[in-house]
This record gives sequence, C-alpha cells and structure tokens, in this order.
Amino acid sequence: MLVFTLMSEDMKSKTTLWREKKRLDLEWVAKEKERYEKDKERRREYMRGYQQKNKEKANEANRRWRAKNPEKSREYFRLKARERYKLKNEECRAYGREYYYRTGKSKRTPERRFKEALKRNYGLTVEQYNQMVSDTGGKCPICTDELVQGRIHVDHCHTTGRVRGILCGNCNSAEGFLRTSENAHRMYQYMLANEKT
Repeated sequence: MLVFTLMSEDMKSKTTLWREKKRLDLEWVAKEKERYEKDKERRREYMRGYQQKNKEKANEANRRWRAKNPEKSREYFRLKARERYKLKNEECRAYGREYYYRTGKSKRTPERRFKEALKRNYGLTVEQYNQMVSDTGGKCPICTDELVQGRIHVDHCHTTGRVRGILCGNCNSAEGFLRTSENAHRMYQYMLANEKT
C-alpha cells in the first residue's frame, strides 16, 4: 500500500525560507572568510606589537594554555622543531653549494669519484692503477681476454687487504667465490680430472 503525503503551502514556504537562509548564511561565511584573509596580516602585526608590549601577560597566557593542552603543545613544538630543522638543512645545503662555486671546486665528477674510491678501497692512486693495467698488456692474466675499460677490477685479498693485481670482471668474481687458493687448486684438479674422461 502506497502512502502519498502532499506538502502543504505552509510547509513549502518554510522550506523555501530555510533554503534562502542557508544560502545567505553560506554567502556570509564566504564573505567573512575573505575579510579574515585580508585582515590576517594586519591582525598578526597587531598581535606581535601587543605581545612585545605585554610580554609577561602573553607568556602567562601561553603557560596556562600549555598546561591545559599538553598534547597539542607537544605536537605544536614538534612541528616547529621539524620546520626549523628543514630550514637549517636547506641553509647548510645552500652554503655548501655556494662554497663549491666560490672556491671553484666542481661537484664530484665520475673521475673524481673513481679516484676517491681507488684511494679509499685499495690505497691506490690513479697512476698506480694505470701502471698495473699497462703491465698486464691489456689482457686478463687468468683468462687472457681483452680488458675492457669499465669492466676492469682490482683484485685484492679480503683478509689482508693486499692488492694482488688487475683482473676482468668474470675472473675476479670466480676468484671471489672460490675464496682461498686451496679451493682454486681443488677446482683446477676437479676440472682436469673431468676433462680427461
């Protein structure tokens, strides 16, 4: 069974009035927001001046608010600290960039990174590295393949840190997997035994 309710004229007029009031309210809110945005800076200046003149009063009000709202206060100070850290970080970065440009030091180029890595990891200079490469005659001492620039590896002992020589990437990896010369010898014997059969 369907029940139809008809809206009386009185109800219609009340609804229309309510809608009009709501529209006017929304317009008023929008105008207030706009006015608030315009006045925000002026009010800020006024409040700064007031707080400067009445420091004790302002500090007391702040203390009372912090005592009432410890959670909000902690969150506020956490956000402020994060902002300060971000700003300080940016200042440091900007200073670093300015220092590099002022002193004429360029940013870390691939050549410079390579030079630093050689010194840090193996204690070698670029000249020593180039000498080692030329001593091999441009060939890997183990597999005798051509040494390709960018795939040349410095072979060193992981226990003592002593540099042994220059190898190609494959031989350096194989030598690293074998770990000791005894394992390498056993591998050699194993390969010889299986080649004969």
